[in-house]
Amino acid sequence: MDIDILNTVLAYSCSLPAISGVIKYNKVDKSFRPFIWAMWLSLFTETVLRFVVDYNTSPVAHVGFYHLYFVLNYFFVILFFYRQKLIRISGFINLLLVGAIAFFINSLFKPPTTNLLGEKTVVFQAVIFYLAVKLLTEQIFTLVKPLKKNALFFIACGLLLVAFPILQNIIRIVVRYYYQLPYPKIIVLQRIFELANALSYILFFIAILLIPKIEKIKNK
Repeated sequence: MDIDILNTVLAYSCSLPAISGVIKYNKVDKSFRPFIWAMWLSLFTETVLRFVVDYNTSPVAHVGFYHLYFVLNYFFVILFFYRQKLIRISGFINLLLVGAIAFFINSLFKPPTTNLLGEKTVVFQAVIFYLAVKLLTEQIFTLVKPLKKNALFFIACGLLLVAFPILQNIIRIVVRYYYQLPYPKIIVLQRIFELANALSYILFFIAILLIPKIEKIKNK
């Protein structure tokens, strides 16, 4: 299979949870809706950056949409954890401040209009990784329901894969800034990330299928 076709297929694995989220949206508890918004955002951004806004002809717009994705995705994920009562309102606000400070500091060194997020995504991914581990631990040790039927368990596993680029970014930073080697030398990490990203969306798709309907939640 052509590498470009393969990359597109892997990228559009996000359409599975996004479309299933449209179907189930009005039937699920509001605490799950920010997670579905994140799925819609992924599909929207993937489409825009692949077919609408080209970096070579409109770099500022391309980078702008890239920034918008990471900022909104971070917000939706943090909001999801807040609505799941995994963090309190103070924690929600503090994590938003952490993201804003990381974005501001990185912008002092790299103009946000022409440079991708780069190192600041490590902060976003580290926060998501921490919350995903917390959610996963809660699902394993509380055993409210069998894990294979637990939507939150699959969401936590998927988010751990989303946070996988923490390792990729750390290695990239070390290689580029300390050893002065070009990015293509570690391109294999990008391929692993693409596979991990596609697998995360498959887990998210399973999670959305398992989200209980509002009626079932209310009757518990």
